Amino acid sequence: MFAFFVMGFVDLVGTARLVLIVISFAFLGIGNTLMQVSLNPLLTVFVKGDKLASTLTLGQFVKAFDSLFAPYIAIWGATKLGM
Repeated sequence: MFAFFVMGFVDLVGTARLVLIVISFAFLGIGNTLMQVSLNPLLTVFVKGDKLASTLTLGQFVKAFDSLFAPYIAIWGATKLGM
């Protein structure tokens, strides 16, 4: 399904840069989803007892920060690499 989406952009626009942008944002979204889903089970392995709730709250803050600033970090990285 995703391949048809990307091929549609290539056919409509004809540029590889747009495809790179779409794929980059897809990977950012996939990474954010994996981080969001895996936080609770991973923390229950390492943190026990009464510290679990505060650690989960800190993890939620880190995920929110990542969701907000990940596109800006990706843009900064692209400009530093000359893209």
